[in-house]
Amino acid sequence: MLKQIGPAALAAVFLLAGAPAAQAQDTSIGYLSCEVGGSVSFIFGSTRDVTCTYEPTDDTATHHYSGTIERYG
Repeated sequence: MLKQIGPAALAAVFLLAGAPAAQAQDTSIGYLSCEVGGSVSFIFGSTRDVTCTYEPTDDTATHHYSGTIERYG
């Protein structure tokens, strides 16, 4: 009896191991694009202006963001 179950169990292991894993669903809620301005350097660091635009995939309004990256040292 054990000799008959062994080959079947081995075949089942190989079949299950070869099954593709479930793939995650990608979700897109919008796109963020940014532009980084040129650097203004100082003796102790530098600054860069950043402007970003977020465009949702639905019909809601586009959002605009701005900021500054500051580096010291």
